[in-house]
Amino acid sequence: MEIKNGTKSSLRNKILVSFLFLVFVVGISISLLIKILLRQSLEAAGLAQNIINNLIKDFTVLSLGIVILIMFSAILLAFVFSKYLTDSIKKLTNTINEIINSNNLEIKIDSELTKSKDEIGDLATAFNQMVSKLKRSYYVLEIKVQERN
Repeated sequence: MEIKNGTKSSLRNKILVSFLFLVFVVGISISLLIKILLRQSLEAAGLAQNIINNLIKDFTVLSLGIVILIMFSAILLAFVFSKYLTDSIKKLTNTINEIINSNNLEIKIDSELTKSKDEIGDLATAFNQMVSKLKRSYYVLEIKVQERN
């Protein structure tokens, strides 16, 4: 039995798309809210309608540029985060598959993963503890089998 790695970077793609959508919706919402407030303020100041329209048009172009810049930054951030996450999960999966295929309970999860101070580190540490307990149980079972024979 072997644990399959998911389709290449499917988790990464889901994270990127979700993050991008969130940033886009928030950016557009904030831009629209500011645009409404700006129009109200300019109208209250008594400016001519053509000046207000020109200022709103300039603001719309500027805010669209800012939203696009923030989206690209968000994509970069999401890519870095998702790459770390998926690479860590792949390392865990590869080690598990190595243990399954070799029946070698001496194999441990990479210390780089167990030292990380996040959920991946917790998972790697818990996995190493589970393998150690399984190894002890296997050893005790072998002794009991030998005693019976």
